[in-house]
Amino acid sequence: MSLFTDKKALSEMISYVLLIIVALALSAIVYNYLVSLTPKEKAECPSDIALYIKEVDCNSTTDTINITYSNTGLFNTSGIYVRLGNIGSLVRKTLNKNSAYLTPSSPGEDITQRVSYSDLNNGSFTLEIQPLVKVKKEFALCEKVIVTKDIVCLD
Repeated sequence: MSLFTDKKALSEMISYVLLIIVALALSAIVYNYLVSLTPKEKAECPSDIALYIKEVDCNSTTDTINITYSNTGLFNTSGIYVRLGNIGSLVRKTLNKNSAYLTPSSPGEDITQRVSYSDLNNGSFTLEIQPLVKVKKEFALCEKVIVTKDIVCLD
């Protein structure tokens, strides 16, 4: 009896080998697909970004806040998020929830940003601004550079 005369055993061996090859090929395809979905690197804010709130003019009659801030850091900023809350409160309402105020600023530049807020009442509040920076093609929110200032809104 020859080794190749039992054709049934040979076809079973070929089917097992083909099954293993197909499984390895599918796992390689799935792996490459999942690697392509994961982000390569997260956009991060440079460490030498700093803002300073110079002046705040709050008017509850017109429901507007004029914020003059200065970029005192070493990098350009692409915009800011503005938040307002009661003094002592850790939770503040984002006034530009849908989009940041994309006003680029260079180091040393002063920017005045007008913010509308329909629920503005007389009283004392904490104003908070947080810069964001465009890194490559993505925006990075600067979590370590949140600037706050207590303000008083009058008519």
